[in-house]
Amino acid sequence: MNSNWYKSNISSLHVHLWVIDLEHISKMDNLVLSKEEKERADRFIVVEPQRNYMACRAALRLVLSHYLRITPESICFTYNDSGKPFIDSSLNKQQLQFNLSHNDTVCCIAVTAAQNVGVDIENLLGPPLEDAMDIFLSKKEVLSLSNNNKDRLVSLYHLWTQKEALLKAKGTGFQTDPKQVHGYVTPWVNLINKPFEGYILNSFMMGTNIVSLCTENEINYEIIPFASLEDQKK
Repeated sequence: MNSNWYKSNISSLHVHLWVIDLEHISKMDNLVLSKEEKERADRFIVVEPQRNYMACRAALRLVLSHYLRITPESICFTYNDSGKPFIDSSLNKQQLQFNLSHNDTVCCIAVTAAQNVGVDIENLLGPPLEDAMDIFLSKKEVLSLSNNNKDRLVSLYHLWTQKEALLKAKGTGFQTDPKQVHGYVTPWVNLINKPFEGYILNSFMMGTNIVSLCTENEINYEIIPFASLEDQKK
């Protein structure tokens, strides 16, 4: 990694993709959460989703504070009608845009500037998606799926991450019917700046995880381990 990456202003041609092991977010980190975030966390009934929610929100505040040069607890968010968060414009001179996705162990935070961005991460070892095919696949996509079990599994997860990332970039989430979004039906998870429903798609493997990034512009992305943020504080 370029040791000077943290000194440059991020642009619409770049995405920093922060990768956070949720186990590394401590209870002390959770102190940066807002009153509203803590109240929402208290409404969780199951412990693990509550822990993951708090860890992701704490990580988001810690990452964004690095760019905004303010304390994590000072960050204010606004939300669109679908619930997508944005940094309050009064704090956001850099026009930062971000998006977050997580599974049970890993959180990804995509940060760019002056363009919409969406990210999704899914673990191939997670729940099977066969039962959800009718919800998110078009008939054409179903017909295009391989009969090879391994390829079929990867293609399904790949399609899911593509569509989720796109709908998050658009800011609609699943208020837009995912069956109306036509993704790339392929187990080859290495798509670089591919056109995708008016956006640009990048997808890749990260261990057993598939990650999809959607942006308005062609980009270069850089994967940044969360530990590097802690190192800069030392």
